[in-house]
Amino acid sequence: SIELYGENTTVPEAVSLTKKICQAWGVSTEGLDDTAAHLGTMPGDSLGWGHEFNLPGISAQVIFKPLYYFTHLGGYVNIVIQCGKYPNGVKFLKGPIQPPAGYENVSMEPPPFKPTPVTTKELLWLSALILVVTLPVITLIGAILVGAYILISDRLKKVRE
Repeated sequence: SIELYGENTTVPEAVSLTKKICQAWGVSTEGLDDTAAHLGTMPGDSLGWGHEFNLPGISAQVIFKPLYYFTHLGGYVNIVIQCGKYPNGVKFLKGPIQPPAGYENVSMEPPPFKPTPVTTKELLWLSALILVVTLPVITLIGAILVGAYILISDRLKKVRE
């Protein structure tokens, strides 16, 4: 199967694109405008709109999905195309993988994890990055503590007087 996702855009642009795709495919857009008009303002208010059609050996879906942002609504279009069916159906594992004939003595387990060693150059870059990121934070915390000390000591002086 192939899944294609359009860009995140406005609801009218996503609906317009969905209509163009449906028109090119010769499928109905019934319910799309109603869905777009009643999206609500919170995730879960609407799951969007979709249409599926089947031809011999292929099935396709066009889907309009709303995107809920803090300040506005958006949307995108998703197309899913599936070619053919599995002739023998889909089979799921019910036990460990068995080796093919002639490979009975070969393990089917994944190889053990071996972490990649970190080079000196990578350690230096990481140290520099940590220093660049943490130094301003440490400076800010120090400034806050100094300010708090000055404020508290000033108030203590006034209380003593």
